[in-house]
Amino acid sequence: MMTSSVKANPINIMDLFNSSKKLLICAPMVRYSTLPFRQLVKLYGCDLTFTHMILSDCFSKAQQARDAEFQYCESDRPLIAQFAAKEPSHFSEAAHLIAPYVDGVDLNCGCPQKWAIKEGIGACMCTNPALISSIVSQCRRKNPDLCISVKIRILPSLDETIKLAQVIESAGWFYTKTC
Repeated sequence: MMTSSVKANPINIMDLFNSSKKLLICAPMVRYSTLPFRQLVKLYGCDLTFTHMILSDCFSKAQQARDAEFQYCESDRPLIAQFAAKEPSHFSEAAHLIAPYVDGVDLNCGCPQKWAIKEGIGACMCTNPALISSIVSQCRRKNPDLCISVKIRILPSLDETIKLAQVIESAGWFYTKTC
């Protein structure tokens, strides 16, 4: 459940990556990346956690969806909220709404589930770099200080993967995860 409290000192995710410490990161997992699970893995030394994939269109439009999909507490940081999006305005607004409670947002362009592909989200987005660029760019303009990452899949050729990463980089992302 989202509350009106705002975090006092956001954590700079890039500072984590730039430290000499080996990071333990718990990637988003369907049906498991809930607040209790994230708290558990942090008890065992996890440095950074992600929420499960949240649909940005529902999250940006309805308080009921926000309350159902996102639970948070101050000890849950650092935390990145992962969203699926196919509309720049939905991702940008969802990021804006959740920004006070997280340290970054992640655009999921790597989910291979059939239902996600059918909806035009997840891994199928890797074939549309212009859309990913538009989504990241709009989010960056609306949320200039928020860490934005993009989860992608390795494409059939290394050159295609590099070109996709370069397009995303020019749009304003901070880092890309590959799977």
